Amino acid sequence: MSTTNTRARTPLSALFTLLSSLLTPHASSKRQGAAFVCALGLLLGGLCVPSSLHAQDSPAMPSPDSTAAAKKGWWHRTFKENWPDPKKAATLSLVLPGAGQLYNKRWWKVPLVYGAMGAMVYSIDYNTRNYRRFRDAYILALQGKPHEFSAFNLETDAIRRYRDQYDKRRQLSWIGLVAVHLLQAAEAFVDANLMQFDVSDDLSLRWRIGPIAPSASGPILPEASAQGFEFLLLF
Repeated sequence: MSTTNTRARTPLSALFTLLSSLLTPHASSKRQGAAFVCALGLLLGGLCVPSSLHAQDSPAMPSPDSTAAAKKGWWHRTFKENWPDPKKAATLSLVLPGAGQLYNKRWWKVPLVYGAMGAMVYSIDYNTRNYRRFRDAYILALQGKPHEFSAFNLETDAIRRYRDQYDKRRQLSWIGLVAVHLLQAAEAFVDANLMQFDVSDDLSLRWRIGPIAPSASGPILPEASAQGFEFLLLF
């Protein structure tokens, strides 16, 4: 029993087989034409397939721009990119009080922001506690029952006035807290805008005596110039 080893033919070996069939003298013209077309197709496929396989096997190299963008994290995009950005400073201050001042690198303003907000919070707590005390005392006084301020012999109208007074202060304290929050965001926005101005050190006042140039809008005549003082304010 003979064993036949079958091997997969490569495009090059198949090309040689077809070429040999073309060169046989007994091959018909139709067979030679078909073999020629197949040989041409195998030749083109053998030239194109390796390049496509190589293109698929080789990994795509990332561009330098994409690599640099990947290295820039949240901190760089927020605090370094397009600095200073007034809108970003205001947004940070609205989200977290004092964050806009930190973004503008005005570190010393952060304690002022939290000091003002802390004062408003303390005022809210103080007036709320006293409002509740006089509110409960007023309810008990209307019912003719003893209350916290019975020893002071306060009349019912006096207790009501104290209650309304602390209630008004409590509401004003809430308004003050919101105002401080908005003001510190507006301050961060304005400060970031002012940081973009080019303030030159050459700010001086100079004067000289000589002919005063005529107005640019009027006609330029020889008699239009005159002697006088001219002050120049340089920015």
